[in-house]
Amino acid sequence: MQGALVLSLSLFLAISSCGDGFARFASKIRNESRKSDRQRHVLLTAPGNRVQSRRWNGGYKTASKRLADVPKKKKMKLDLVANGVKKTLEKKRQETLQHVLTKAVIWKLFMDEYPNLEIEVDIKDRDYLPDVVDVSEGKEIAFWGEAGRMKVHKAVDLMQRYPDAHIVHIRWGMNITHISQPLEDHLQSKFESGELDLSERRGRFTFCSLPLDVWRFIDDETGVISVEKEDLEWKELSFPQ
Repeated sequence: MQGALVLSLSLFLAISSCGDGFARFASKIRNESRKSDRQRHVLLTAPGNRVQSRRWNGGYKTASKRLADVPKKKKMKLDLVANGVKKTLEKKRQETLQHVLTKAVIWKLFMDEYPNLEIEVDIKDRDYLPDVVDVSEGKEIAFWGEAGRMKVHKAVDLMQRYPDAHIVHIRWGMNITHISQPLEDHLQSKFESGELDLSERRGRFTFCSLPLDVWRFIDDETGVISVEKEDLEWKELSFPQ
């Protein structure tokens, strides 16, 4: 009985000894593998060796200069040219490029008719900052341009505050009827109920639809804006009687 116990103990010690050796051997293999991976990564990512690796070959791209590739989160400045006049616009973070370029399009299309147009100038309106506005000194506001979404209540406010202003509302990627319909329906309802009086209103209110890819009107290299009024769809607001 005692002999059997001694034999079992010896066998256990032998197995444990082998197990410890195997664990040390396996640990050494893993460490060597990690070291080899690090060395291979350094080798493959070295500038002169990238073309030698299948994994990395072709994976490096030059930053695109196309306006269509500008991400919404990027803050940048755009040098644009319209009718020979240069203007630098700032695209804020989380502002769409379409919004910036639509402001530039409004400026370009109406600058001959309203020579003192400016983009995002504070005119001390208590509620609103215009996207594009006429800033002729000593005169009433003659032009107000809106790029993108505009609530009907804001449109009514502008019509009442600036009765002589030509208001132009431009959106991109939308049917012209879908742009005008909310305001037309609102005015119809308010006129029928007698809640709204626009009898002092003399200025025009114009809607315009831009294609979603508005950047196709701007040259990527020179910043020249090439769009003309006849390239776009327009609609005049008809006031209910």
